[in-house]
Amino acid sequence: MFKYLSTTLIFVFFSVIPVQGQDVNHPAGIILDGSLGKPEMDLSIENGTYDIKAGYGKLEGTNLFHSFRQFNLHKGETAAFEGPDSVQNIIGRITGGKASWINGTLQSKSTAGANLYLLNPAGMIFGPDAQLDLTGSFHVSSADYLKLGDNGAFYADPKNGGDLLTSAPPSAFGFLDGDIGKIVFKAPGPASPLGRIEFDNEKELSVIGGAIEIERYIIIATGARIHLTALASKGEVKRSNDGLDTSSFAEMGNISVLQGSLIDVTGRKGGNSGSVFIAGKEFTLEKKKQS
Repeated sequence: MFKYLSTTLIFVFFSVIPVQGQDVNHPAGIILDGSLGKPEMDLSIENGTYDIKAGYGKLEGTNLFHSFRQFNLHKGETAAFEGPDSVQNIIGRITGGKASWINGTLQSKSTAGANLYLLNPAGMIFGPDAQLDLTGSFHVSSADYLKLGDNGAFYADPKNGGDLLTSAPPSAFGFLDGDIGKIVFKAPGPASPLGRIEFDNEKELSVIGGAIEIERYIIIATGARIHLTALASKGEVKRSNDGLDTSSFAEMGNISVLQGSLIDVTGRKGGNSGSVFIAGKEFTLEKKKQS
């Protein structure tokens, strides 16, 4: 079920747009930034996997915080987040000022059922080989900070404010101004297959940032709740049992689903289908010309 919130719906016809930014255009590697008391260092990769140990971050109750200067995954690589089963939320920020390139697998290895939050104010680009291997919900955002309960905060750029790390669950995605990074899902042109991400755990998949661009990409979230929320001013996206509240924003951003892209929340056989909630200024859905 699709639900459109505060959007203008626009249909356009198919056109070929060349893809920019494959693996070769993005430096490889995951680098800690040293801001949580751990040394700044490049994480090693073994058999294609970066093991992101709990000790690389900071544990507060059921929240495990990580801080990276760079977080890029190339094709065939996996970022495996580790930690005790008591962890409910893995929260990572990228502070280096450049968009993250995700063209490998995001995995929660030993934190069964943990939700994964990734924040990068400079934006995120998901390549054609990106995959999710998670048992909890996934939230990707170009927010400037993540609010924790009523009083806690984790800033995606530590210079913007003092972190107050608590065990309270995330309650809002905060944006300090209208300069908000894009979140892009993109695969190469017509000669190549469409990109494809499968999210098969009937949880929540949130994409919250500036413009959201989905080009030549299939997102399958079996029975899940998807939020596509595009913003263009300061404010806080507040979480609640009823969804996401964007009423504090003066301007919303644009969302485009182009070049044969598809969002599928069909449920398992005999199960309930999920929902797609779209909040933005303009929602562009491209139609292919009939041959």
